[in-house]
Amino acid sequence: MPSFPIPPELAEDHEARIHPVLTLLLVLAVSGLGWALIFAVLFLRTL
Repeated sequence: MPSFPIPPELAEDHEARIHPVLTLLLVLAVSGLGWALIFAVLFLRTL
């Protein structure tokens, strides 16, 4: 284990390399929920 603190960018890259599929699914889920919320608001505004 390194004795110096790890920058957040390196830590995030390390996690992304360990769990690329989980990271991709998380991004897709968040973006999917975001788009669903946007379309729901736009749809309700047109009623």
